[in-house]
Amino acid sequence: MTLTPPASMRGFIERGQLQAIAYKGATRASALPNVPTMTEQGFADTVLTACWGVFLPTGVPAPVLRQTGQVERPALLNLPHAVLRDQVR
Repeated sequence: MTLTPPASMRGFIERGQLQAIAYKGATRASALPNVPTMTEQGFADTVLTACWGVFLPTGVPAPVLRQTGQVERPALLNLPHAVLRDQVR
């Protein structure tokens, strides 16, 4: 599952690699006119907030993971309302 702008996922959807099930706009997205809105699907009261993540491919060597964490973590902690997954347990 991903919550992302429709234009960034359009190619994946057109190639059949992803299936769009709903759009959280007041009206259907012009980039994906066949995808119903959340309201049309019966979820009018849905509230979404921005979600961001850092993703790396499977098999990245441990030193690269450590270095990425050392660089990304301070930057992410400085974002307003930042919550890291390991802090929510």
